[in-house]
Amino acid sequence: MGGTPWYELAPERMLLTEPTESIFNALASASMTPRQLDGAAELFTSLEWIGSQHADIPESLRSVLIAHVTTTGTDPMKFRMRHGYGAKQAD
Repeated sequence: MGGTPWYELAPERMLLTEPTESIFNALASASMTPRQLDGAAELFTSLEWIGSQHADIPESLRSVLIAHVTTTGTDPMKFRMRHGYGAKQAD
């Protein structure tokens, strides 16, 4: 049996009900741990986030996520980054 356990999806579903600005403010107000960066990267590449009317990720946060995922992310995380928030990276 494959897939993601429901309890790993619960925090994402809860966050998706919060105002976008609240999420961005919370992430900007703290020094993020690698686990929190992983969670933010997952949230911002979820189909629910992409398919909704959420605001663009602030450049400062986007840069931190790109650096984090580039150096420590799994291949699936890197793929989702390149096709999500990392696709807007300046050449």
